[in-house]
Amino acid sequence: MNKSAAFDFIVVGGGIVGTSIAYHLARHKSATVLLIERDQIAAGCTARSSAIIRSHYSIPANSALAWRTIGILSGFQEYLQDGEAESGFQGKGYIILGGARDAQAMRHNVSMQQGLGVDTRTIPLDEVARLHPYLRLDDVEVAAYEPRSGWADPYLTTRSFYRAGKRLGMVSRLNSPVSRLLARGRRIEGVEVDGEKIFAGHVVTALNVWSNDILRSIDVRLPLAAEKHRLASYRIEEDYPSDLPVVKDLLSDNKMYFRPATGNIVLTGGGEAGDVVADPDAYDEGVGLDYIAEQGGRLAHRLPQFAQAMHVHDWSGLYDVSPDWNPIIGAVEGYAGLTVACGFSGHGFKLAPALGEALAAGLLGEPAARGLECYAPSRFQAGQLLQGAYGVGSIS
Repeated sequence: MNKSAAFDFIVVGGGIVGTSIAYHLARHKSATVLLIERDQIAAGCTARSSAIIRSHYSIPANSALAWRTIGILSGFQEYLQDGEAESGFQGKGYIILGGARDAQAMRHNVSMQQGLGVDTRTIPLDEVARLHPYLRLDDVEVAAYEPRSGWADPYLTTRSFYRAGKRLGMVSRLNSPVSRLLARGRRIEGVEVDGEKIFAGHVVTALNVWSNDILRSIDVRLPLAAEKHRLASYRIEEDYPSDLPVVKDLLSDNKMYFRPATGNIVLTGGGEAGDVVADPDAYDEGVGLDYIAEQGGRLAHRLPQFAQAMHVHDWSGLYDVSPDWNPIIGAVEGYAGLTVACGFSGHGFKLAPALGEALAAGLLGEPAARGLECYAPSRFQAGQLLQGAYGVGSIS
């Protein structure tokens, strides 16, 4: 087999998580960084993200990272020092609606988030109606609002991180599947690609639902499930503004969320557990007629104007779901020179820009701006799961 020159860091995975990590490592001019992607940049799960951005979580680390992400995307060109960088970020706001059962948790979470500096507050229903006059609110007991949250474009954001990393000297290899990790005893020394051994001081894997494919080569298996999550959009003939806030509806049976799009269209998804997929490379990407009808009914309940809406488009994507629906980030016990970043369970796009910043700082021996210790892979064996206040789902 051929051998290639060593790098300080190899990052495996060209989605939003991997490109953010690689870019932030490359910002430190003394570090040599190689990004390896089996396909093209943002070709996997990232491209199918709804790319909602919000800070409302029960886990403080999630809220802190998401809030930092909002800051990064709000000044993206300046942050990347690239006048052509694009994220498509639309800071139109985020409203979360709950019933009586959600009131205590929501108020507690908002207080926690405010303590972290997040711009958020609980608001009365008359203010909800002012912010979003199309909502049905007669069954709502509690609401919170984040004025700076919204949504972005997952492809543009990922490509911008990639381009900025390349400008800083990051090396990339696309269309290059990694076949295995290279280990010498209990230390990871690099990866193998098409029979070529590439060595590095440290390897970071950011492979989403494919994470265990590469970890299998060192007999490691993380507790991950690939789950299919559905999205659908609906259109009405009447005017529906495209600058309304994102809405999260905890009262719906699938924790529905929706946001506006141009052309009187609403894009919808859910935060519930999805169908487990055996093979992430060969699954039914459709959503099914039943889902289209059921989701349309949920939308019509919260937005009566959409009672006669037409279905426009649908697709599905995959979440890499951990047992507690929170990320798995950190060293793999028993192996030096290896860090994993996976298990985001639907949070990945919200956290990735800030996560890359914090994780890179830690890998480079600098004080991390935000502690990532709670995400350690070892927490599952230790029974230290991160419990979300709203039950299972991507609102942890």
